[in-house]
Amino acid sequence: MEKPKQKILGNISSFGNLFNGPNKFLIVLGAFSAALWGFVTWMSFGLPLSVCSFLDRITFGVMRGEIMRMANGFHYDTNNHDMPTVMFLTVFAVLFLLYAYGVFHCGKRRDGKHALGLILFFAILLRIILLPGVLIHENDIYRYLWDGKSAVHKINPYKFAPADLFMYEQGYEEDYYDDYWDVVIKGKNFTVQERAQLEELTVLRDANPTYYNRIGHWQVPTIYPPVTQFIFMVCAWLKTDSILLMKAVFILFDIGVIFVIISLLKHLGKDPRLSVIYAWSPLVLLEFANKGHYDPVVIFFSMLGIYLFLKKKPLQGMFTLALATLSKFFALIFLPFLTRRYKKKLLLL
Repeated sequence: MEKPKQKILGNISSFGNLFNGPNKFLIVLGAFSAALWGFVTWMSFGLPLSVCSFLDRITFGVMRGEIMRMANGFHYDTNNHDMPTVMFLTVFAVLFLLYAYGVFHCGKRRDGKHALGLILFFAILLRIILLPGVLIHENDIYRYLWDGKSAVHKINPYKFAPADLFMYEQGYEEDYYDDYWDVVIKGKNFTVQERAQLEELTVLRDANPTYYNRIGHWQVPTIYPPVTQFIFMVCAWLKTDSILLMKAVFILFDIGVIFVIISLLKHLGKDPRLSVIYAWSPLVLLEFANKGHYDPVVIFFSMLGIYLFLKKKPLQGMFTLALATLSKFFALIFLPFLTRRYKKKLLLL
């Protein structure tokens, strides 16, 4: 009976150590950051006027105009001047200060048995908190959604610009100047097959005209490479026009990046807690978990490719780097550094 009792006491002691020393610091810092990010998500939807009035009273009306704008949120149709941008940037600055202090703390102290686990826990929690928020000054994801459902319906997303629907319906064959966006839409003579595809795209547009109207740079076809197009298509196949689902997929890649960074740090003999530099970065959290940029895909494949090269697996590394390049072309910058050490035939891959 002694051994089970000792095991239970050991588990209790281990749990108690979670709240001691540097771990306690990380818990407090992570919890405070989670609260602030939760406030950002709440703000993105728009705070109740009663809450704005309360905040105005306790700040003695010093920032009344900016505080009351928090009731408007960051909804797409809200005028930019009416959005609570100043208040968001104020909270964002505080989050960066907390983050910088946390990075300094992790870089300075090497103790803390459960520190890495806490870093991972809060990294995931912060992303979940930001996931449902309204996009803050961003609209790229509407193009991702459009590309994805075009591909699901077997229409090449590189073939048509969203504005081609307008040109087709209006019967314009010459270049057309769009004075609202200050752009020129190139005129086209569509074939019979292209007209049939445009008719199908029209049905897709009419099923959700709101998201279609939010596509940026509508005068040009998509610029996103094939691997990302495949991910857009899978998301559309799972659930059409789901911002939440698409952001969730990107967040999974983002969490994957953290684990690759930890593996890289361990391989190089560095403290894996330094992964906090990426895992808790306010810029990373905002751009991916809130704004829904797809960059975690290329970052994941790039970092994984580097890790595989360091593990003396050049074939797998070059294949993974190819996936990174087909996610976003900037990954090509790694090639000159890698080809100096490995066989040139790997470039064929």
